[in-house]
Amino acid sequence: TASRIDIPAAIGGVPVKSIGKQAFLQKYSLMYVTIPEGVESIEKQAFHGCSLMTYVSFPTTLRTIGDSAFNTNNLVDVGWAEGLESIGSKAFYNCDICYATLPTTLRTIADSGFENAGFVEVTFGPNVETVGEKGFAAKTIEAITYTGTTMPTFGADAFKGCKKDATLSLADGSPKELYDGFVTYMASAFPPCAVNEPATMEMPFPTLDVMAGMPFFGDWHAVAGKDVMGDFTNDYP
Repeated sequence: TASRIDIPAAIGGVPVKSIGKQAFLQKYSLMYVTIPEGVESIEKQAFHGCSLMTYVSFPTTLRTIGDSAFNTNNLVDVGWAEGLESIGSKAFYNCDICYATLPTTLRTIADSGFENAGFVEVTFGPNVETVGEKGFAAKTIEAITYTGTTMPTFGADAFKGCKKDATLSLADGSPKELYDGFVTYMASAFPPCAVNEPATMEMPFPTLDVMAGMPFFGDWHAVAGKDVMGDFTNDYP
């Protein structure tokens, strides 16, 4: 019934390497958790349904977070640490994380990894290779920052339901091919989003072809510095 748990680094002299499957399943009183250095994985549903849980901190040794590990928690504050490589399906489904800069070591976000996670702003990259179906599908997202230089593979509806006029910003020095890739992707898969020009690019900022990627729905804004290059609504079915 404890509201705070500081998981020990060793139990009976044996190092704790993993938080097991359903280890704290539906511990409704749990609010605050710290996970020690040495832990490498958090298994499936380890903290699933801990509906009052608002904080967790991760160690630099953590590499994987399993499916539904924190599903349907009230997480607001997450102490991310470099070293994390993969996030499982529905790992943070229906949490309340508002702002997050994900570890630069992260490579994979599985299907629905952060679906309905409550994000307002999220930064990810540069090593993310795959974002699964509905990986970031959250109606609250207003701003996305991608810090990589190569286009990740996105599953269907990766950003489904994000707020109208949400923005996606790329890092300074991003190649033109990356910008073009996101414009094409967003026009077809995430029409409310704008793709912001980085302060510097390897090639000049391309002129937006408003017909590229048609048909799509809703408003489209392409931002070059402070000048809006395109702003229109269409009624394509």
